[in-house]
Amino acid sequence: MGVIEFHSAPDRGVLTRTALEHGVWLRPFGKLLYAMPPYICTERDTERIARAMVAAAEGIS
Repeated sequence: MGVIEFHSAPDRGVLTRTALEHGVWLRPFGKLLYAMPPYICTERDTERIARAMVAAAEGIS
């Protein structure tokens, strides 16, 4: 599981749009952004998810 915590609740729409642009689904919840990948993720899948999380966080800052 991967989590990014923000100082305050970010715009969920921006987070979701950015994640979908990267081809992944992330779970914004309050001031947290979660990724809950399946155990069968490849290293490449995990990198893609991490890049999407960083892009989403940078998109709201």
